[in-house]
Amino acid sequence: SHFWLLPRLPSFRALYPNVSLKVLSQDQPLNLAHDDADVLIRYGRGPFADGVELAHLAEEVFPVASPDYADRHDCAAARPESLHQLTLIEANDDQSMWMTWPEWFERVGHGEVPRQRMLVFNHYSDGVYAAITGQGVVLGWKQLLERPLADGRLVRIGQSAVSPGEGHSLVVADNQPVKPATRLFANWLEASFNEDLGA
Repeated sequence: SHFWLLPRLPSFRALYPNVSLKVLSQDQPLNLAHDDADVLIRYGRGPFADGVELAHLAEEVFPVASPDYADRHDCAAARPESLHQLTLIEANDDQSMWMTWPEWFERVGHGEVPRQRMLVFNHYSDGVYAAITGQGVVLGWKQLLERPLADGRLVRIGQSAVSPGEGHSLVVADNQPVKPATRLFANWLEASFNEDLGA
């Protein structure tokens, strides 16, 4: 919600100023059949038991840092093994599905990361802002961080990347009547997903 949805909400509100929205942000899964939600942006890959997937954004994960940090440490073209010399920022709350540094290093074929130079947060947004302020390197999710990467607050470090297989899915319930406001919001989200896909 913080990096992808909130920057886009003004365009929906400009189109439909009379539609009330309640945004629920949490890492714990919501169930469309039981919880107070009409539309979900869920990390994973369908099919989903509680709804139908309308659109999907695949993800790619790679290291990112502030331009200043990258310059100071000469790491813009860093290979995975040289990342061990940098401060690595982790976002892990034990319940979320964020990829950790050890998982990322394993997926790119470079074994385990040393733990002595880690800065750990329990919220991904805090980890990203720590990277933006020059405190180290965080794993960047391409779809989520498109804006800070595009405006230069963050730069990609090296060329190694992992495609986790999952991504961000737009899900609506398929076994109950759809309210008009829900349909408007779901259609707008689907168009936003397709725009990001270049469709």
